[in-house]
Amino acid sequence: MKFTTAETYGLRAMIYLAQRYGSEQACSLSQIADQENLPLAFLEQIFRDLKKQGLVTSSRGAQGGYYLAKEPARISMLEILEAIGGELSLLECNRDFCSQNACRISPFIQDLQSKIRELLAAASL
Repeated sequence: MKFTTAETYGLRAMIYLAQRYGSEQACSLSQIADQENLPLAFLEQIFRDLKKQGLVTSSRGAQGGYYLAKEPARISMLEILEAIGGELSLLECNRDFCSQNACRISPFIQDLQSKIRELLAAASL
């Protein structure tokens, strides 16, 4: 399993926001991009997904920017990753190509995937 560039950037940006949680001042995407050395255009796409999933809120205007939508402790790494990249999956099983009726690897992969999801769900900002 390897996180995509978008997922990695999203995690970094969300950690940046978590460090400033409780501040009255919103964080602009250009501020996050500058501080974390991330491409602004890419962050704009990522934050559309994060906002759509209710993980961040935004305010407009000269002092506008982004805030976490809830406490950092209530936002899991799994939520962030899936908001950006969709459901995590280690293996896309296609039984049509399986040479045997009883797949030997699928139960192991499913168990592993379940454990990874549990770890990511338990890890919060």
